[in-house]
Amino acid sequence: MPLNLAITGMHRSGTSLFAGLVAGAGIDLGENLMPAGRGNRRGHFEDLAFVRFHEGFLNRRGVGSLSPPAAWSPVPTPAEESEARSLVARRSVKPVWGFKDPRTSLFLDFWDPLLPAPFYLFVFRHPVEVALSLLRRGIDLEVQLDPWTAIRAWTVYNSELLRFRLVNPERAALWHLSGALASLPSVLGGLGDRLGLALVAAGDLYAPADLRQGLWAPGIDWGAILPEAMALYGRLEGAADVPGGPPADPAERPQAPPRRERDLLETNEHLLAAALIGTPADAPVEVSRVERIDFSELRLLADRQEGRLAEVSRQVAAGQARLREIGEGWARVEATRSWRLLSAYWSAAGRARAWRRQLGWRLRRRLARRNA
Repeated sequence: MPLNLAITGMHRSGTSLFAGLVAGAGIDLGENLMPAGRGNRRGHFEDLAFVRFHEGFLNRRGVGSLSPPAAWSPVPTPAEESEARSLVARRSVKPVWGFKDPRTSLFLDFWDPLLPAPFYLFVFRHPVEVALSLLRRGIDLEVQLDPWTAIRAWTVYNSELLRFRLVNPERAALWHLSGALASLPSVLGGLGDRLGLALVAAGDLYAPADLRQGLWAPGIDWGAILPEAMALYGRLEGAADVPGGPPADPAERPQAPPRRERDLLETNEHLLAAALIGTPADAPVEVSRVERIDFSELRLLADRQEGRLAEVSRQVAAGQARLREIGEGWARVEATRSWRLLSAYWSAAGRARAWRRQLGWRLRRRLARRNA
């Protein structure tokens, strides 16, 4: 029976990073993957067939992936269940395979009986870090209009992860993003032991500079601003196989950003706190038309267009480099003795032609005078 691994968690929680690591270690995550883009330069590692299935399922019920109801429970139609079984059957020809999509968090009870030998990797992150990351990405209009959207979605997604993990501890690993990255070789080795595979981090899919970790503004009482989310965050930490641990004092972090960047990070956190305090948590902004957009298709089109622009930029850069090479080659030619001699010859020949033209003009004038 083929082994399959489902990687999921709230959007912007690090699922792409760990999906890339397990893919590099040999787990097949699909052939038609969401390409890298502005929100994730190293790749999303999302099988578009699963992403489109999830988005279609949600859209047909008027539910956005960032606005699931708290009491969400997926009830498929016969056609949807048949489509899901076909997806699993096509992928199950591989001995070891998996898929990654944050939306899977909303479909755990749906997929669990359909997958042949499932194991789940759940990744979570501080709710404020997730909200700030979504705001920085800038492509989620509902979050830009109402930051509470990110917090509500974080709560629903992670409530589902914790519920499923507590019922199925032998088939699910729960990792805090920062905690797992702090001991990456050991946590991947532990996951490999549970799967019966040798998982070793390979490639350059993770660079610490690519990921903003931790909060920087002192004095913000997030527990008072987000009591439900922070209580859930504490329960996740208590149940996690790899917890994040207590937050480090910003002054004691080894890789603190430059002062100006840190000031900006602190300002963003204070602005988010002010926006959350100033808006009721239970009064979401109506963005139903936005929620029904197929965001995977939009991201795919945007990423392809970005790829075309990058190719044009590469061609322009190559053309400029070629022009520089030509200019440098011409300068080298001009510096040679042969070129100086040839230039002197052309200059002398030009003066001789001008002298002959002037002499001919004078002779014609004299002849004209004599004839007159």
